[in-house]
Amino acid sequence: EETMAKMGSIMAVGILDAGGRNCTLSRGRDNVPRMTSTLGMALFMQYWYWYPLSYMLSASFSPCAMIAVNGKLAMPSNFVACCDAKASVFAYPPKLSSDAGKEKARKGGAAVLSTTAKAAKMRKQKAAASGGEGGKAAMETESSVPTKGGAEGTASGDGAATEDGKKEEEETPYNLLSNPCRVVPTQETKVRFFSLPSDGDAAMTDVSHENSLAAAQAGVRYTPVRGDGATCGIVVLRDSRPEDPEELVATTTSAEGAEEQAAAGGAAAAEEEEEEEEEEE
Repeated sequence: EETMAKMGSIMAVGILDAGGRNCTLSRGRDNVPRMTSTLGMALFMQYWYWYPLSYMLSASFSPCAMIAVNGKLAMPSNFVACCDAKASVFAYPPKLSSDAGKEKARKGGAAVLSTTAKAAKMRKQKAAASGGEGGKAAMETESSVPTKGGAEGTASGDGAATEDGKKEEEETPYNLLSNPCRVVPTQETKVRFFSLPSDGDAAMTDVSHENSLAAAQAGVRYTPVRGDGATCGIVVLRDSRPEDPEELVATTTSAEGAEEQAAAGGAAAAEEEEEEEEEEE
């Protein structure tokens, strides 16, 4: 059982960390099944008979991201969407660490043996049976003296509750998503796009959070080509001000960079071949 529990926990952590925690298990979209995902899941369920089949689960992974692109397939950096939920609701799950168990054991304090508890209970019963004032006073003293750990635990608990309450008060019931961003399947129904502002209409209908949302609404430049399209995956945008310069997301790789890397790799391989030929001679 211990080995099976370890194996299950390792696989669960691997599924959570898949794709840098930006992937999810999906059989398809819009009620259209994806055959590759279905076959991958079917093969994964047979890993108990042949463990290499566990790797077939990767065929069922699907990226949970929203990537908005313009007509040139570049990502505008000033495109934002609104999620009508707190940021903590769809935040990344906390990472597991080996120190978590040690810290929990440290906070729990020293363990009390059952024999020690029974002996203390028997002493209290004997003192109560004697009926003397000394025994009664001893019982009252033992029950009235608070433990140091209890006082510290209460104080720390109150402090944690105060911090959590302050955090909940400061957290807004919405959050703005930049481009590109992570959007999980359960979050798709909460994501909405801003429309182009008009002079006759009000800037925002939600007056309780007028300041930040109104600023985002006023700066809207891009709108999705499909207004009723999906809020996850590749979203093609329409530029309302094509004459203005665009602010694009900086990418770490490009066609020129790939060519330079390929050229560098070829040069390094040529040098290695020359060195090997010299060694042979």
